[in-house]
Amino acid sequence: MSDASWSDVRSTLVDTGVFVYWLRGDRTAQQFFRDPEKIVYYSKVTRKELLRKPIREAETQRVKAFLSRFRLINPDAQIAARFSESLHKYPYL
Repeated sequence: MSDASWSDVRSTLVDTGVFVYWLRGDRTAQQFFRDPEKIVYYSKVTRKELLRKPIREAETQRVKAFLSRFRLINPDAQIAARFSESLHKYPYL
């Protein structure tokens, strides 16, 4: 998440890995999610991956509370294709 171009993104589908970085306390991920102008979407797959057992109840509640701030979607083929293009355009460094 060190790529400065991410600061310009206002609406994005976020992959599980970015949420994992947030959970681990990564400062760049935390800054990314703090932006009140940013519209963040996440997929049902991401939700399932983040809440997969084994996970403590306290962590489950923390993840659910955090995810409630964002928009859950079930990506169709068009969304998946655009997301793939974005990953190619903005590779994680």
